[in-house]
Amino acid sequence: MKTLVREILGSEQPTLWRQLACWRNVAELAVAGSIVSEITGRTSELAEQDAELVNQVLLSFSATSATVQSRRRGAEEKIVDAPMSTLVPMLDVLKWGSHDTILRPPASSAAIQEAEKRLGIELPEDYKQFLLISNGIEFMPSINAPGFKPVEELKWQDAEELGLDGFHVDLGCKTDPAEYERLPKMGRVLVISDDSEEQLWYVELDTVVEAIRVLKTEGRSDDVVGEPGLRVVFWANYLPDLEWLKSFRGYMEGLARKAGEVSAT
Repeated sequence: MKTLVREILGSEQPTLWRQLACWRNVAELAVAGSIVSEITGRTSELAEQDAELVNQVLLSFSATSATVQSRRRGAEEKIVDAPMSTLVPMLDVLKWGSHDTILRPPASSAAIQEAEKRLGIELPEDYKQFLLISNGIEFMPSINAPGFKPVEELKWQDAEELGLDGFHVDLGCKTDPAEYERLPKMGRVLVISDDSEEQLWYVELDTVVEAIRVLKTEGRSDDVVGEPGLRVVFWANYLPDLEWLKSFRGYMEGLARKAGEVSAT
């Protein structure tokens, strides 16, 4: 039997190891008998101590992993449940080293209303909540995220002049090439980010409405295309495609998660 165990311990064939594990008496001999000493140079007592140490480490890892997961869930809930007045200051850890803050003084309600009148639209509620906390924000170098313009600087811009007219407004829906060509091209856009290789902008309502009409004609459901309204887009000049965000709030939550990672390092 010792010869059999010795052959199995010296073998690299998985089937032999499985046979050893299923044969309890032989497995016990492999651990408790003199075979351990012969093969490894360690006594059975030391082997048992090694096994116990490994067991403790594995149990500790499980507990540590559970603790880490619990902390992550707590941090995620803190971000998702946070009002904008709490969410925006979380980004301050992303400031330039020599700057006191990346935040700016809040915009007044009058300034926001004046911008809406000038633009001929009602700005999305979550974006207005942001402006009432910080009227724009500085560039965030540690994560290479763009800053945001103050509300007084917002203006409609022509997508062609910005080099964005090659994009069709698919609202984030998967389309085949023929469907994509039938969708409207990007027209006027409201860029809310500062000049940067990464940009955020709102697509004007008329273009969104036309895109919804075409997508529904192609068989997309209401749940897929969503409701008419300004749609916010993220784009970087090194990326081939647009990223259609669910909301400005969702983008801010993503920044807050990155801020948490930075502060943890």
